[in-house]
Amino acid sequence: MLSLVLFPYIYLLARTAFMEQSLSLAHASRIMGCSPWQSFWRLSLPMARPALAVGVALVAMETAADFATVSYFAVPTLTTAVYDTWLGYGNLTAAAKLSAIILLVVFSLIGFERFARRKQQLFQKQSRIQATDLYPLTAVQTAVALSFCCTLLLFAFVLPFSILLSYAIGYFEQSWDERFWQLSVNSLSLALITSLICCLIALLLMFVRRSSPRPSDALPSRLASMGYALPGTVLAIGVLVPLTMLDFAINDVADVMGIKGPGLILTGSVVALIFAFCVRFVAIAIGSVENSYKRISPSLDMVSLTMGQSPRQLLWRVHFPLLAKGLFSGALLVFIESMKELPAALLLRPIGFENLATYVFQFVSDEKLEHGALAAVVIVLVGLVPLIYLNRSLEQHS
Repeated sequence: MLSLVLFPYIYLLARTAFMEQSLSLAHASRIMGCSPWQSFWRLSLPMARPALAVGVALVAMETAADFATVSYFAVPTLTTAVYDTWLGYGNLTAAAKLSAIILLVVFSLIGFERFARRKQQLFQKQSRIQATDLYPLTAVQTAVALSFCCTLLLFAFVLPFSILLSYAIGYFEQSWDERFWQLSVNSLSLALITSLICCLIALLLMFVRRSSPRPSDALPSRLASMGYALPGTVLAIGVLVPLTMLDFAINDVADVMGIKGPGLILTGSVVALIFAFCVRFVAIAIGSVENSYKRISPSLDMVSLTMGQSPRQLLWRVHFPLLAKGLFSGALLVFIESMKELPAALLLRPIGFENLATYVFQFVSDEKLEHGALAAVVIVLVGLVPLIYLNRSLEQHS
C-alpha cells in the first residue's frame, strides 16, 4: 500500500532528471557502439542517481513517519507507539524518547544518502527531448509497457477511488450535512493560511540567501528545510512543549500584573496546529522558490540596483513577478499536504476542532469507512489539482 502511494516521489524526480539530461551524451554513447539499454544503464541511470537518491530518501522518511496506514493495518511502529504512549498512557516523556529514536532513524537515512554520493559531481548541458530521440518499441514491448502502466494506475488510483466514490454516493445523505460543511471550511482555511505563511517565509528566506554574499545567511533556509524530515507525531511533541511553556509564561506575567490570564491562547487554539504545519511544510515552498530563483539571472539584480532600486523594490518589482509561478506551485503543494496531514492534526487540534483528515480517520478506526468516504473523495479531488498542474508544467518544459 505504501509503495502504491509513495512511488510518485521517485517517479516525478526521476522523470525530471531524465528530461534534463543532455542528448549529446546519449548520441555519443550510441556512436561508440552502445545499444539503447546499455546507454541507459551505463550513462542515463548513473546521471540520474542524485534525483533517485533524493526520491528514495523522501519515500523512506514518509514511510518512517506514516501513521494512518500502519494504524489501520495494525502494524506496530515507532510512530504508532508515540501516539499510543502520549494519548493512551498519558506519558509525554516516554513519547518524547520514542520520538528521539525516530529522529535518529530519519537523519541516519539522510546522512547515509549524502555520504554515499559525497564525491559525485555531475555537469551537463540541458536540452529538450525531441520526438526523434525517443526509442520506438516493438508490439510486444508496447503491450508490456501499457499493461504495466495500466495495472499500476488501476491499483494505485482507479480501483480505490472507485470504491470510495461508490461509498460516497451510497451514503451521501448521511454524510452531506452542516457538519461536513464545517469540516470542509476548517480544512480549507487551515490549509490556505498555512500555504500563504509558508510561501511568505520561503520568499523572504530565499531573497536573503540570494542577496547576501555571506554563506551564513543561507543557514536559515537550510535549517527551515529540515522540518519536512520530522514525522507528524515527533513534530507535535516538539511544538507542544515550547508553546505550552510560553502559554504558562504569558499567564504568569498576567498574574504578576494583576490581570486575568488569557489562558491557553497558543496550545488551546489552531495556532499550534498552523505553527506545526508551517514548520513541516515550509521546506516544500522553499524548494519551489529556490528552483524558480535559479532561472533568474543575477544580472537583473545588478541592473535594478544600478538604477537605484532598494532591496525591497527589487523583491516586489523584479523578483516577485518572475517567481509567481514557482510560488503558486509551492502554495498548491503546501495546500494539499496540509489538507491530508493527520498525525499532527490528531495530536495538536484544540478541543472540538475537526477537519476532513481527522474526520475520515475516526470513521476508519471504527470500521465505518462508508461514512467517511465523501470526505476522503474531497481530499483526493483536491490533491489532483497540483498533480495535474505540475504534469502540465513538465510537459511545457519538455
